[in-house]
Amino acid sequence: MRLSWLIGALWLCGVSLLGAQENTSRRGMPPPEQEVPEARTPEASRTPATHKAVLRLLEGRHWTLRSGAFRRLGPGAEELLREIAEDSTRINYLRFRALEALSLFPSDATADFLEATARRGERSFSRRGLAAFEAGFSQSRPSRFQALARDLATSPLPDVRLQAGRVLRQVDPQSFSRMLRQEPEAWVREELSR
Repeated sequence: MRLSWLIGALWLCGVSLLGAQENTSRRGMPPPEQEVPEARTPEASRTPATHKAVLRLLEGRHWTLRSGAFRRLGPGAEELLREIAEDSTRINYLRFRALEALSLFPSDATADFLEATARRGERSFSRRGLAAFEAGFSQSRPSRFQALARDLATSPLPDVRLQAGRVLRQVDPQSFSRMLRQEPEAWVREELSR
């Protein structure tokens, strides 16, 4: 009786004792062996990116930035990512992911957008805007990146100063030590000294 109960419970959970493939589609997830299609075919990459395709790449519980998938979206993906990042009616995690994905598009328009986002003064967006600017433009536009980090080191928001200080420690040690001496918050100084 107990064995039949155990077999029945395993069957309801989608586990097969005969080695068949696990069926997790009832829970809305593909089986682990199957991967969700990541990108379009090469001939489809010439078609413009759609809002739906961009959002599909930004969603997911265990999201990671898949650079190839975003680059294969087609023309217009960069503009759609900027729209999503700017859209205050969207949930913030999609906006944050759009900011991160924008680091894959090294254009002047994206650099301007990420810099403006970092300077906007909204705590989470300033930090993520600086991080995306660092990922996308610290090598191609180092002086602009350092100037942005130096400006954010004087932000009224302590966690933005902390993020800027971490960046300055790596790229501009003189500005970092000056910032550390002038930092009013003890916990920020302590974090930056680690």
